[in-house]
Amino acid sequence: MNKKIVIPLSDKTRAEILRRCEILQYMGDCSIMSDFYESSDQELVENYSWVLDEEHSDLAQPFNITI
Repeated sequence: MNKKIVIPLSDKTRAEILRRCEILQYMGDCSIMSDFYESSDQELVENYSWVLDEEHSDLAQPFNITI
């Protein structure tokens, strides 16, 4: 992680972590637990802050699912 994440999380940062986790979970990433939405700010940072890393910058773009 390039930058330090401050707790409590801002609404914007929390929403972005949750959004990226949801995308990864939908795509079948088994490292995203099913109860990630219920995580505290501390738990989100400890377990899922990696979704904000540069290597996952593709998740920053809008993600559209079509069936």
